[in-house]
Amino acid sequence: MSTLAEQVVEQLKTDMDNVYDAGYQRGLKEVGGVDVSKFGIQNEVKGTNIVTLDYVNENEHNVEVQLSSDTVTDFSGVEVKCTGSQLFDLESCVGFESLYVNFDNEIDVENRTITITNKSNNTGFLKLGHLLAGTYYLSCLAEPSADTITSFLISKGSMGIVNRIISLSLKGGIFTVDEESDIYMVMNIGNEKPTVVKNISLNYGSKELPYEPYVEKTYFANVDGTVDGVTSISPLMNIICEDVDISAKYYQSPSVEYNKFWDVFQDNGNRTDYAYSFGGKGWTSETFKPKYDIKPTVASSIFQKSNINCDLVALLNELGIVLDFANCSAGIGNAFQESTFTRVGVIDARQCPNINYLFTGCTKLEVVDKIILSDTVAQGVSVAFSSCSKLREIRIEGKIRANLGMLQSSLLSAESIQSIIDALADLTGQTAQTITFHADVKAKLTDTQIATITGKNWTLA
Repeated sequence: MSTLAEQVVEQLKTDMDNVYDAGYQRGLKEVGGVDVSKFGIQNEVKGTNIVTLDYVNENEHNVEVQLSSDTVTDFSGVEVKCTGSQLFDLESCVGFESLYVNFDNEIDVENRTITITNKSNNTGFLKLGHLLAGTYYLSCLAEPSADTITSFLISKGSMGIVNRIISLSLKGGIFTVDEESDIYMVMNIGNEKPTVVKNISLNYGSKELPYEPYVEKTYFANVDGTVDGVTSISPLMNIICEDVDISAKYYQSPSVEYNKFWDVFQDNGNRTDYAYSFGGKGWTSETFKPKYDIKPTVASSIFQKSNINCDLVALLNELGIVLDFANCSAGIGNAFQESTFTRVGVIDARQCPNINYLFTGCTKLEVVDKIILSDTVAQGVSVAFSSCSKLREIRIEGKIRANLGMLQSSLLSAESIQSIIDALADLTGQTAQTITFHADVKAKLTDTQIATITGKNWTLA
């Protein structure tokens, strides 16, 4: 199974060799000092008694489980339990004894609640299970009345004997079991006011996890300690086998790979030099899934020859990503050259010395929402739209002060033509510049538009 990083890197190698080395070194290998092309989606965890598989792949797949021990040589029939993130929950209690003692209660399993009215001011015990040594997180939500005094204790030992490990808040918390024990949740109710306790659940580790129903599968080991048929059952999965060492290899979720790749590639959102970053046919609408907003100071060839064949505005909106060139002062040349976008959004090029070759060879480009140019600085634009044969809509803000060629753009709308003419700077008393239109566009020009062009000291070609 190839990773996102591997797909991009391998495809980039085959179709953009002329800029690949510079782009790869800058974009992939050196950001954060990590070569993301080496990220593997397979992970392995090892531990004793219990191991936790983080971010298990959503697609069901086999998990390679191997047991080992200094004392056991034949693992035949050894029981291995696999659970989801929860080791216990009130709704199912599968595999664990659940006891409610010494309080009058209403147990609503479907809604995962216990309503406690302790008329005798005694203590209630809820057995969480026979737990192995380790750190656990008990989650719950208690809703006492204003004058109810409620405390939760974690106790080990026999039911009815409080051997306190720790006191928890009304929302639960972390506790550590120092040795394998029966563990109870102890609820003390101070008066006759009812107390509702909801969503009681237990997970391995030191972090509270979102509630999910308890799920368990039981497998039996082979003589050599291998375990056949183990499959992923949860985004976070526990494998439990008492008194042995456990090794588990599994595939992580693509979302983990996604996060690793884009955290490095975009320097956790701090990257500003995007030269060559998304250039080459390896970048498609499937691989271009940035995690952070793109706000470059350098954008030369940022999408040159990419194969992201779509409406870029719609794609970025879907991803919730902002593409903003407003601070791009060190170059935007060739940014979209020979790319396959059908539409791009606002290109704020006011800080750029030129926009040469910006859309050269973009034969699929139909719409440019807006290009914002400087009002005062002459910027090179001569071949920015060469070969844009399908371009229909474009709006220009700011002033064009250098030769502009639109020779292949025969489909320009009336609004686009007028926007271009309005953006031509008045060069009266300065060196004349040339605006070149396709013959079909020239045929659409009105006498007023032609007079405007020539009146600003522009040559119409």
